Amino acid sequence: MKIESYKIKSGTRYRFQIRLGEKVTTRSGFRTKNSAIFAYTQLLEEYQNGVEGNVTYQQVYDEWLEVYKTKVKEATLQSTTTIFKIHILPVFAQKRIGDITTKDCQKFALNLTQFVKGKEYYYHAKRIMNYAQGIYKIQENPFNIPIMPNFKESDKKVDFLEPDDANRLIEYFNDDIYRKAMFRIFIYAGLRRGECLALTWNDIDFKRKGVDINKTLTTGIDNKLVVSSPKTKKSKAFIELDKETLLILKELKLQSKNNIIFPNNKGEYRRLSDPDIRLKKALKDLGLKPIRVHDLRHTHASLLFYFGWDVKSVQERLRHASSKTTMDIYIHVTKKKPKQDINSFAEKMDKFA
Repeated sequence: MKIESYKIKSGTRYRFQIRLGEKVTTRSGFRTKNSAIFAYTQLLEEYQNGVEGNVTYQQVYDEWLEVYKTKVKEATLQSTTTIFKIHILPVFAQKRIGDITTKDCQKFALNLTQFVKGKEYYYHAKRIMNYAQGIYKIQENPFNIPIMPNFKESDKKVDFLEPDDANRLIEYFNDDIYRKAMFRIFIYAGLRRGECLALTWNDIDFKRKGVDINKTLTTGIDNKLVVSSPKTKKSKAFIELDKETLLILKELKLQSKNNIIFPNNKGEYRRLSDPDIRLKKALKDLGLKPIRVHDLRHTHASLLFYFGWDVKSVQERLRHASSKTTMDIYIHVTKKKPKQDINSFAEKMDKFA
């Protein structure tokens, strides 16, 4: 133990440095040498008793997880635990929380720059130390200090089908009313994949001519299918369906023996990967570019824009929580529209003169 004295304007003060595992801690400002010695021994005792830093990151994570489980949906729990398992625990699990340094955290952040969601992974790791601060009296969170690097940018683009290609895709399933109804809903109603596969006949209101979106199908723990509330509060809504889509659904209902609209062969909910597999084959057979099922939702938005809907109306129909998503699609659609003729605009205005 080494206690040093130093001078300030108001007199003499005492300070010390103490190594706790791999971490060096400095304390200063003590008015007497005895008070500095007392603080030193208390820090050492707390560390050795595990109050400040003798537990491992894994132990803290396990405790935090028990609380986290009570606050989120099963699908969110599944995705979060997967992030920890793949990206965070292999780095920090066996480290004592008192030994994790700013340098460790900076290195961790730099190693995440290869991932689009690297920043998200970093802040998940930080949450465990935030929890440790409250429970184990950690005075500083080493995840707070590092400089955040630039993480890999997403190359995901907004993709969609042109109107004629969208119709060709639906016509491809003319001999399969089940698939025709499914892909008609994707393209003409813009439902998300989980929302579509979670639909039951109770959700279709033929009198009001629409569909009540009140649940979604997700993948939970151990890849089990879980029916839960929609993605966001705004996702829950009743949206209008066109006449042809309603007619197709009526035809499908006459053949249905199940309350689930799109069941598998066992009458249970269909795997989320199924529509993607069917879409991939259909697009290949039709000679069309490969896109995802979610891009059919973008297709619905693009068609609405193409036929004159404004941004606010499209946002409301697709139930986007933010207008940014709607605008991203809008910008891509307008880039592909034919250039407008200013003379045509002037001629139309002249009619009101």
